[in-house]
Amino acid sequence: SEDPETGITNWGMYRVMVCSKDLMSGLILPTSGLGRAVAKNEKENKSTPFALVIGSDPLTAYISATPIATDEEEVKHAGGLREESVPITKCTTNDLFVPANSEIVIEGEILEEPLK
Repeated sequence: SEDPETGITNWGMYRVMVCSKDLMSGLILPTSGLGRAVAKNEKENKSTPFALVIGSDPLTAYISATPIATDEEEVKHAGGLREESVPITKCTTNDLFVPANSEIVIEGEILEEPLK
C-alpha cells in the first residue's frame, strides 16, 4: 500500500481470506502501515489501492514482516541487506510497485465503505 500523504510505500505481512472471486477479507490493524493508509483515505472518502504479493524472495518476505519506522520504506531495508537494489515493477491496475520476482500479484482496492 502507499501512504496517500507522504507517498511512502508500505510492505507488510497480512493474512487474507478469499471470500469469492472478487472479494477478499482480512484484519487491518489501525497501527499498521496499511491501517494508517486506509484511515487517511477514508477521511477523503477514497478507496485504498493494494497489491498482494505471493511468492517473493525470502528476504523480501522477512523485511515485510519486520517492524521499521513509519517514515521508511521496506524496499530500502531489503536492498541494504541484499547489498544491491531490489528489482521492482509497477502494478498493472494501480501505481504501486512490487518486487519484480513476485510469482503472483493480486491487485485491488480496499473500499472506503464495506460491500453490503
